[in-house]
Amino acid sequence: MGILFLYDAVAAKIRSLMRMMVRQPRDAIKGRMGISPAVATAILAGVTLFLGILLITLSAGWFSVNATDLNLQANREIQLIKTSGLLVFESVRYAANSASRSATVRNVSEVELCVTRVELIRENGILAGVWPTSPEGWARCDPTGLNPIMSRQSLNLSATDGTLPPCIDCSPGERIRLRVWYIARSLYDQNNPVNSADEMRFTETLIVFPGTRRVGMCTANLGSRYVVLSSIDPLTNYNNGRIMDSPNDKLYLGFSHSTPATDNPVHFGVKLVGRDNVVVVISSNLRIDVPYEQAIAGAAGISTPFSAYASGYYQPVPWEFYFDRTDDGVLHVSDIRLITQYRSYLSEFPILTSVQLTLGKLYGVAVHDRPVNVYLTDCNGVRLATLSITISAGSEEEWITVFIDVPEIIEVTELAKVEVYLR
Repeated sequence: MGILFLYDAVAAKIRSLMRMMVRQPRDAIKGRMGISPAVATAILAGVTLFLGILLITLSAGWFSVNATDLNLQANREIQLIKTSGLLVFESVRYAANSASRSATVRNVSEVELCVTRVELIRENGILAGVWPTSPEGWARCDPTGLNPIMSRQSLNLSATDGTLPPCIDCSPGERIRLRVWYIARSLYDQNNPVNSADEMRFTETLIVFPGTRRVGMCTANLGSRYVVLSSIDPLTNYNNGRIMDSPNDKLYLGFSHSTPATDNPVHFGVKLVGRDNVVVVISSNLRIDVPYEQAIAGAAGISTPFSAYASGYYQPVPWEFYFDRTDDGVLHVSDIRLITQYRSYLSEFPILTSVQLTLGKLYGVAVHDRPVNVYLTDCNGVRLATLSITISAGSEEEWITVFIDVPEIIEVTELAKVEVYLR
């Protein structure tokens, strides 16, 4: 449009000049000579021809530039199509001995490829390992990084040279994605890799982190029948921490993860030992295949702090609990629940993920930054974890529910004792 506008403007100016040059007959009568119409027409034709040639030349240059840009863009798209899905894993060996870990990728495309980044990604999506570790985050496609992979050739990634990164926090048996990023060499701006990020592609495979978790001593000694005692809930008075009198003198138990499964009632007993060595023993037949808690009556006369010892035809795990009470009597532990889940990549046994507590509080008294400590111990008296939190509550609250996450990997079958202290 700009070229046509220029042509029109110049042509208009020439026509104006020609009108001035071509005189009317009366100018000749006055003795002044003008340019004849034939000469003026020839001049106008020559100028028009010149402008036409100029217009054609400029247009050809414009089309040439745009055609070049389109050709470059088309070449980039072709390179992307040629490289998509054409770097493949030829072999992967992720052994327990880190020095023996390696992976081989093969370029099955027709163009040279550059590997720019290697990642290990855990099942929860967290990046567990990466190469290169430089701030740029992308490898150069030369001897200082990784040489380009020629068509039909392969590249070896190795733990010994760091190109196959380690996974420090991964657990034995965990499934991990090994992801390799790559790009056509002709598209890679290795001096500014971020500019090429949109053109990068990746290929990935699934590996299993080597090793197996050792079955703990406590789990191994459980025998052929056991069940997880996932909750123990005595009905206490929130004001004084005493188990209520009949007919509310009940202790509720919740079960999960039994081996073997059964729908028949199973006999369980609980021994409660309170202050001044007050002892109460209660028992009942309970179902371990139901998701709800079941009550055992007869626990009246026990007040916090007290210990509870569970036993039964199926060995309960854990089997010992401690319910504390503060010296001023404002707070007491009224309910202990173990929240577990199966993580097959960690263990064939359920993993303890958090502890839920219900605390009774004296009505009318506010509490601020009171400590709560949970001690988890195995069957040999070894402390597996110490969990701590502080709580606050207003004066009108009667019950406080607390969740505490368990950062360690603890198989619930390794637990023997759960103690909750309010000091």
